[in-house]
Amino acid sequence: MPRFWCGVDWSESLNDVAVVDASGRMVAHTRVEETPAGVEEILALLGGLRTSHRHSRKQVPVAIETRQGLLVAALRAKDQPVVTINPTVVARYRGRLSPACHKSDRADAVLLANILRTDGALHRPRPARLRRCRAADLGEQQQPDRHPPTYRQPQPQSGRPLLGLRQPHPLTRVPRPL
Repeated sequence: MPRFWCGVDWSESLNDVAVVDASGRMVAHTRVEETPAGVEEILALLGGLRTSHRHSRKQVPVAIETRQGLLVAALRAKDQPVVTINPTVVARYRGRLSPACHKSDRADAVLLANILRTDGALHRPRPARLRRCRAADLGEQQQPDRHPPTYRQPQPQSGRPLLGLRQPHPLTRVPRPL
C-alpha cells in the first residue's frame, strides 16, 4: 500500500502538484511547467519522499484530470502509475467537502491526491503502455518490435457472409416490384 499520493491539477501551461501522506496532510507542493524539465521536477519530488531505503517514486500513484498530453505521456513512459479521474467526479468531491465550492489550483491538486488516498480502489490506473506507443506519445523514433502482433482472419459462420448481412430464406417470398 502506498504511503504517499500525488495529485496534479493540470492546465495548459502551469501544473500544480501536491503530495499527501496517509493522514491526508499535504507534505509537498510545487508548480511546474508543461515541459520535459517540469516532468523531471515532478519525478524528483516524488523520488525525494523517502521514508525508508525501500521507497521508490513508482510507489506513489499520481491522480490527474486528463488522460492525454505531454505530462501524462512522459509520466507513463517513466513507469509512474497514473490514475485519470474525470473532472466531473472531482467537482462532485469538491462539492461534498465544501458547499461553497471554492476552486483553486493548489486545493484541486490536494483534492486529487486525497481522492486517491481515500477511494483509490474505485479508480484504476492507466494501463502500461507498449514500447512502440510510448515512443509515439513522446515523438521519439519507433523501434521495431521483437514479436510483431499476429492477426486472425475472420472465418465465415455457417454460410453467412462476413459482413453479417442476412440473406432471405429460400422459402420466403420476396415482394416483386410493380
